[in-house]
Amino acid sequence: MFILDSLLIGGIRFVLDKIAAAADEELNDEAALREQLLTAQMRVELGEMSEREFASFEATILERLRDIREATFGGDET
Repeated sequence: MFILDSLLIGGIRFVLDKIAAAADEELNDEAALREQLLTAQMRVELGEMSEREFASFEATILERLRDIREATFGGDET
């Protein structure tokens, strides 16, 4: 019974680790963030999103992009 429990828990942990890694990769993917920004710009043009909502969204995305670049390059980019 203990072996079966270990296999079950190990399998679930493996799947959860893979999901967490995929989510982290997507959150830290510059191309995906740029795509989200482009999609938001298109939504503004179509009237699906207000300029105010876009400004807030854009600030969040640009901050994440700066964080990624800082982590990647390890310092200031002046």
